[in-house]
Amino acid sequence: MDCNRKFDRFQRILVLTLSGVLLSCGGPGNGGNGDGGNGTGPDDSNTAPTASIVVPSDGAVFLDTESVTFQGTATDAEDGALTGGSLAWSSSLDGAIGTGTQFSVDALSLTVGTHTITLTATDSGGAAATASISITVNQPPDASITAPSDGDIFLDTEAVTFEGAATDAQDGALTGESLVWSSDLDGEIGAGTDFTAEALSLSVGTHTITLTATDDDGASATPSISITVNQDLTPGSISGRVFRSQDDAPFEGVRLTRSGPDGNMEVVTDALGNYDFSDVPVGTHSVSVMSEDLPPFGSFVVSGEQQVTITGGLVADGVDFGFRVAEVGVRTIASVSSAGVGEEVEITVELDLTEIPLPMSGISGTIEWPTAVAGLVPGSAMAGDVWNDTPSATFLSNESPPGRLRFVGVSPVTGLVDDVFTVMTFRVTTVAAGSANFTPNLAELNVFDADTGVSTPLLDIAILQTTTATVVVQ
Repeated sequence: MDCNRKFDRFQRILVLTLSGVLLSCGGPGNGGNGDGGNGTGPDDSNTAPTASIVVPSDGAVFLDTESVTFQGTATDAEDGALTGGSLAWSSSLDGAIGTGTQFSVDALSLTVGTHTITLTATDSGGAAATASISITVNQPPDASITAPSDGDIFLDTEAVTFEGAATDAQDGALTGESLVWSSDLDGEIGAGTDFTAEALSLSVGTHTITLTATDDDGASATPSISITVNQDLTPGSISGRVFRSQDDAPFEGVRLTRSGPDGNMEVVTDALGNYDFSDVPVGTHSVSVMSEDLPPFGSFVVSGEQQVTITGGLVADGVDFGFRVAEVGVRTIASVSSAGVGEEVEITVELDLTEIPLPMSGISGTIEWPTAVAGLVPGSAMAGDVWNDTPSATFLSNESPPGRLRFVGVSPVTGLVDDVFTVMTFRVTTVAAGSANFTPNLAELNVFDADTGVSTPLLDIAILQTTTATVVVQ
């Protein structure tokens, strides 16, 4: 009886053991394929790896002459770090390009253009992950200089025209600021497919001229040539006028000096105030007026000087010297501009000497009244002895002409007190309707310097500005 129980127990253990073997081998039961075969279906518990691209960086640009290094990593929960054939690299333009954690290729082996680079990492269970970046393989443009020719020689007084062209595989023909011209002596000198460097803009010497053509991705080509710029030593000339600026009146017989690389030269103005320096060598020259040749203007003008740079064959005309000469105002003022018959009108004659810079201890001169009004002017021979004297002047009547009056105003200590000097004041009585003009002519005007004893004739060095007094009698 005991033996039978032991046998039954052995049978149960054997069945359970066989069932466990069948279950683990995929036999009948839960988890099997139901057909008793040797199935190898995917393990749902497998985790996909993670992948990343270390280099190049996203958006990187390479010239087709460069080497491109690709580096990436991938990690799997079951397999750990993936390497070798588990990492496959591909390009959207060129297909498979390499395997492994790192490799390099010549950019020339990659198609010119923008690539999507993909790293595919696959673990031992077949699960995969991808990482992608974008890179651009750029081909430099093709550029050339068509003018001037290599070795050309120019004078510095010549204009030089530069012409060039550039074509890019991606951008097509390059123009404008994509083409920059430079000289190793002068730096950047122009831009575009063509431009002209004006005379004297290029330094004398031998230049390496470079055309830098740059495409939109920054790739460039730099063809260059050599040209030589020599100095033009052809003599030039300097000419102009010396004149009074208020009325353009010429100054005749005035000496001008020119100081330059060849020393000092001198010329004299002609009757029209013109001067001319010929055969002037290349270089910078100083041209100046000798104001002592403007007697007695020298006390009233500042000696003029101008700098003139002569380049080969330059005709520098219009180097003029205009001097503003002092003005003397002769003002005749009526107390009223209109009056009735029988009314009295006061007439005043003034000299405005504001612009006369000489030291003045005294003043003298002569005025002439036209015959039409000479008989009305006190002091005139035609008017007798009845006239209104002024404290600052003494009037001397001259018989010829009857309207000429000489005045003298002197103050040896203080000089002339005011810049405006009253020559005379008188009154006339209107007798009939009409219009009367009171305009004297200043025939002589001198100032006296008590310190030096010099009397200076102002009419030789000043311009008269005359104001007329007109009285309308109604």
